[in-house]
Amino acid sequence: MRSDCNLFSRLYIATQHRCGDLDEFFMHENQPYPPSLSEFGKLRFGKKSDLLTCVKPANTEQLNPPPIYDCKIFDGAAVVHALPSTTVFTFDSYAENVFIPFILNHLQSSKRVDIVWDTYKASSIKDSTREKRGNGQRRKVSGETKIPPNWKAFLQDNTSKKELFALLTSRVANFQFPENKEVNVTSDEFVVTSRGSSDMQRCYHEEADTRIALHVQHALDKGCKQVFVRTVNTDVLIIFIGLFNDMITSCPSVAIWIGLGMRKYGQYVSVNSTCAFLGSETSRALPMLHLFTGWDTTSCFFGKGKKSAWEAWKSFPDVTEALTLLGNHPYYQLDVDDSIFKLLERFAVVLYDKTSNVIDVNEARNEIFTKKNRTLENTPPPTQVH
Repeated sequence: MRSDCNLFSRLYIATQHRCGDLDEFFMHENQPYPPSLSEFGKLRFGKKSDLLTCVKPANTEQLNPPPIYDCKIFDGAAVVHALPSTTVFTFDSYAENVFIPFILNHLQSSKRVDIVWDTYKASSIKDSTREKRGNGQRRKVSGETKIPPNWKAFLQDNTSKKELFALLTSRVANFQFPENKEVNVTSDEFVVTSRGSSDMQRCYHEEADTRIALHVQHALDKGCKQVFVRTVNTDVLIIFIGLFNDMITSCPSVAIWIGLGMRKYGQYVSVNSTCAFLGSETSRALPMLHLFTGWDTTSCFFGKGKKSAWEAWKSFPDVTEALTLLGNHPYYQLDVDDSIFKLLERFAVVLYDKTSNVIDVNEARNEIFTKKNRTLENTPPPTQVH
């Protein structure tokens, strides 16, 4: 990539000497993938959890969550990563002596427990994210199979995880839970429940992150008020911040808590308090800001993390209109002359240079590269790749 960037610099000098059109020059890249968005043709990944420090009120003590809930919902993959596996020898014993006792323990402080699994589809848009995590150790899962000694490596193999999730789901489905309690666990696009049959609609979401929101809404529709969600992914919190104001419209007394992380690294976040701090407009627009500045399936801007994006948003709050509209209308057709596109374009300029007064990204590229002495990867991508 460095050689490509150097080539860009030489082409720029050649354009000057040959009286070329500099405006036209900065409208294009000299390589297939813009270096500000791509690293050798792959997505750039930032630190998503940095956004957590932006949305939480500063200098406030952590709120204590309530001891009792109507419903607890767990990211199943996070649970199996955290539960111990060294005290059991087979997958059946893991299900009977580790996983099901985990559910029973949480049923003591909740009327309902839901386990939501990720699904693993071929040729998924998530492949690049999973590839970054590395390849795991394959082991065929059956009840009598011995637990692999390297549990972490085993859980890095998608096929192994898929088989494990299926086995745990079947064991949960056949277990007799207390009659006054309810347990739901996903099985591909369906939901298996301890109540015999589930009225939850089929869901084709690949990620537990988004599917969890459907389980929360289902719990609210069934009369639950206090809801707890356990995950290790900041994305889940951002999703609920975006949805919260619509949820309280249908259920004004709802209280949603997110448990981020596991064990000693965990922290509790009140979605109610966070949304009250941010306000309705910012809360609704936040998921689209998160998506625009780097998610699992969208690249982040080189050198521009979540804190930089947050500061740019504060400097240019007008972009809230665009973020909200796109969040409400995900299939909205944008073109370069659209006023919504212009707001996003101006935001990209502010992200790279808060002192700039230009709106056009291509013009900003010219300004930043020639007057600020920035390298190519430290300039925004041209309009054509936004």
